[in-house]
Amino acid sequence: MLVEALDRTATLLVVDVQALTLPNARSVPSGDLLERIGQLTDGFRRTGRPVAYAITTGMRGGRTDRRTPARSWPEDALSVPDVIGARAGEVCYERTGWSAFSGTNLVADLRRRRSTQLVVTGLATSFGVESTVRAGYDLGFDLVVPVDAVSDPDAASHEQSVTHVFPLLAETTSTEMVLRLLADPGA
Repeated sequence: MLVEALDRTATLLVVDVQALTLPNARSVPSGDLLERIGQLTDGFRRTGRPVAYAITTGMRGGRTDRRTPARSWPEDALSVPDVIGARAGEVCYERTGWSAFSGTNLVADLRRRRSTQLVVTGLATSFGVESTVRAGYDLGFDLVVPVDAVSDPDAASHEQSVTHVFPLLAETTSTEMVLRLLADPGA
């Protein structure tokens, strides 16, 4: 778990940390998750690096074993907690797909900013976060996952993603290490 450098254009992406999903933060409790993501958003802003958000606005439905119908979440379920919320100029991507790249302008915006490195945080480790990391890898982005800044409702699913999936697709690290790199003027 060693990240050697953060690009000057690295983007922090906060996935699905919103009123609807925050109660599902169990493998890393919601208070700890918000504190760590808050530290990361502050660090990225302080160094002039971009911060972006992806929220789920519903489910598209489809032919699955669970036969889940398409639905939209109520407006109050979409709010991002103020402690980590978007500031002026920061983008919030709304989607119904699992990955933050699905049906959004995230790829175009990252390429326009020449950002090739994405630091991914949020919920749920084995759903939105893992889907975003997989898609980002397939799209050619360098990914960093501070594993103490992602959470899941199921500890075993969280551990599976952190131990077996992310190391194949990303550099895994801690919030503390990312903050150290942000504090290093050479980073």
